[in-house]
This record gives sequence, C-alpha cells and structure tokens, in this order.
Amino acid sequence: MLFRSAGALSEHVGLAMNASGPPRRELDIGAYVVGVAFDAAGKTLALSTGGGRILFLPSDPNGTEVPREVAAHAGASLCFARGIDGAGFVSGGDDGRLVAVTDDGAVSELVQARGKWFESVAVHTARRLVAAGVGKFVHLVTDGGTHVLGPHPSTVADVG
Repeated sequence: MLFRSAGALSEHVGLAMNASGPPRRELDIGAYVVGVAFDAAGKTLALSTGGGRILFLPSDPNGTEVPREVAAHAGASLCFARGIDGAGFVSGGDDGRLVAVTDDGAVSELVQARGKWFESVAVHTARRLVAAGVGKFVHLVTDGGTHVLGPHPSTVADVG
C-alpha cells in the first residue's frame, strides 16, 4: 500500500512495498502523514495528516475501500497514537487541541491549550492515561480529570 501526499516523493509512506510482493495500492491524501496507528484489533489503520484530518481504512493491503475521513483539527495534526480503549485514537494539533477520535468518526476534545501546540502524546491503556506535551508542560488526562505537570526547564520534546 502506498500513500501519496501532495504529490512529492518525499511525502510517501509505504506499506507492503516489496517489489515481488502483493500489488500496491496508491492513495493521494493531499497532506503529509504525521502519524500512523492500528486499532487494537488490527483491523483498522488510521493516518493523521498535516492537514488536520484523520483517515481510516482497513488494514488489508489488498482492500479497495475508500478511506473514511474526519476533520480533527483546524490546523495540522502534530502527534498521534492509539487511544485508551484501543478502538479510537488520540491526536494533538497546532490548533491547541488534544482530541479523541473514534473509529466511527466522532471527535471529542480532551484538552484545550489556546495558542499552544501539542507536539507529543503517549497512551497507557492499562492505567487509562494520556500524556501530551505542550511547550514546557505535560497534560496528563485520566478518568478523574486533567492534571498539568510543569513547567519543565525546557520544551517537552517527547512523552513516550
């Protein structure tokens, strides 16, 4: 499977691209691919894009379905991971929003940090935690609410 974004070779993400393997499927998604994740069952592949959209398609590389598409951000998605429940996904964007996106396309806001960018995200499914880096702070989302950790001495580059 080959994903073509904005027509440039440097923007390709490929799966099953063995020349002697199965035929390739090309999709023009119109933006950079920022993150890729499978659902817990391995049946759905989700892509987050620099255009703020999340695309869902079956993980079967021989599938012919048209990807389902959801607008998750007003700007770019900057970080992406499988969600707490394993069926949905979490995306952080340059619009200051950390959102949960379900396989059926529902988008719900987890955290709003106006004027900031969510640049990293990590999920712990067993403890039901989402940690997301925003500038010098980490937002920790739990079943009991959101906790802000920091400020740290410098920008939080990764929470994984």
